[in-house]
Amino acid sequence: MSKSTNINDVIAKLEQENETLAKWSKHYEIEKEIIQKIVNKRKKLNITQQELAKLTGLKQPAIARIEKQVNSPTLSTLITIIDELNLRFDLV
Repeated sequence: MSKSTNINDVIAKLEQENETLAKWSKHYEIEKEIIQKIVNKRKKLNITQQELAKLTGLKQPAIARIEKQVNSPTLSTLITIIDELNLRFDLV
């Protein structure tokens, strides 16, 4: 591999060659999009992470880790946050 090889090019090539990596990448992108919508809605509603934590029964550090995408939240955690923020998603 040459020094000028871009990491995104390497990842794209790996995804082309490995179906599991391609699926994982797609799911990761969907998760990032959902989390970004959560962050945007929380800020639009002028709710702090601490306030969202109280509304959802989570701890503020957990909200921060989710928003920074340090931890992948469980589906039930995502649903709880989405419900509290009254977010809606179009399922396509």
